[in-house]
Amino acid sequence: MSRNLLVTLFVFGAGVLPAQTPVVQAVVSAANYSPLYASGSWVAIFGTDLAPAESVVTTLPLPMEVGGVSVSLQGIAKQTYPLPLRYVASGQINALIPPDLASGSYGLTVKTPAGVSAEFATYVSKLAPAIYTRDASGFGPALVFDVNFRAVTEIGSDPIVLYASGLGPTNPPGTVDGGNTSEPFNRLTVPPFVDIGGAAAQVLFAGLAPGLPGVYQLNVIPAAGSLAANSLSINGSEVATLPIAVGANTKNVSGKITAVYPASTTMLQYSAELQAASFTAAFDIAPNAQPFYAVAACGGAAMRIAFNPGAGTWQATSNMPVSAVRSGDFSAATDGTGRALGRILDYFNNNMEFPNNTIPLSRLDPGQIQALQAIPLPNYSGDLQNVNYVVSGAIPADGHFVVDASNNASIANFGDFVNTSPFGTLGQGDLTMGCTLTVDGVVVDSRMVTFR
Repeated sequence: MSRNLLVTLFVFGAGVLPAQTPVVQAVVSAANYSPLYASGSWVAIFGTDLAPAESVVTTLPLPMEVGGVSVSLQGIAKQTYPLPLRYVASGQINALIPPDLASGSYGLTVKTPAGVSAEFATYVSKLAPAIYTRDASGFGPALVFDVNFRAVTEIGSDPIVLYASGLGPTNPPGTVDGGNTSEPFNRLTVPPFVDIGGAAAQVLFAGLAPGLPGVYQLNVIPAAGSLAANSLSINGSEVATLPIAVGANTKNVSGKITAVYPASTTMLQYSAELQAASFTAAFDIAPNAQPFYAVAACGGAAMRIAFNPGAGTWQATSNMPVSAVRSGDFSAATDGTGRALGRILDYFNNNMEFPNNTIPLSRLDPGQIQALQAIPLPNYSGDLQNVNYVVSGAIPADGHFVVDASNNASIANFGDFVNTSPFGTLGQGDLTMGCTLTVDGVVVDSRMVTFR
């Protein structure tokens, strides 16, 4: 891996000479600047007088002290855990949370020749999925390469390589020196769910990147037909984007996507999370247009509309919650790939499992119940993979297609459940969900919602 990629992933900011005791003001994930981060992840520590001079570490093993600067975490029982360092400067430090550190509350301190900072309260999660993007925001264009680690300008049916943070434990366990460079590679113990364009990608490899501390590598193949939209999400992470071909099949495009549930005021009571959205869209289909897609995606839910202008038809497909899970019964539930949804945990009762994976009716979130009322019930049991809702229609003679409360309203609302317990934070810290509306390869609207 080139030094340029290392710098892209880890180095941000610049420093000035300090003169006072260091002060820590914020600790966030270095992958997306979220306050949510996990063991084995890089964090960016912001503050004042954090280092006497700027310094970048470019070799392994990573040191625990750079230019007289060190960072440590103190546990509840006052155990001290030093953090390996990649970058130090007056206003910022990039440090690695040890991969074997247990999730929980810690106090972070920075020590310099001028003194030791006051403890800054932090919470280290078990998992905190984030995608490495070009601007290190977790949003926008993802860092994406081919199998020869050359930058990809347009994805197709070939395998691609992605990088992420906070995806959880591996076998064998990770170390601060990065993933093994030969077998046995450090593969994830829980297979990740990679969503590209609203469809599950085939995961060829998922584990720690060889020789890159704190970075996960995923080799994946996009699902056939998933390039209708450029959205990328890993285990429910924020939605990043991938380079796809932009069509010329539509014009006068407008639209809006809205996250219905969870809302910014939502606090998850249990790990079965409804991800629901509504959207509007309007566009003109160009003369001689070729087949194309419009895709509305929010978290792990999506509505995909395939247009066939030559035949004058369109077909919308989605995966909608069945009646049982709408009433809290997840005993037979599966996710969008057909896998068992897993244990449903009670975040308000010490993360205990609900008996028989069933949430009592009295515990169902009223906001969730209201959101489900707008989402259609499944209407299809055919042979389309991961689909239980299908609506078809004819393209209007004038080529003007509309989705809103009065036109094609049956496809304007969608949603499905995901289980946050394997991939989330067990009720700790902020969570995010990204939504995108894409028409013929062009993002028309996107937004994020942050909740707890």
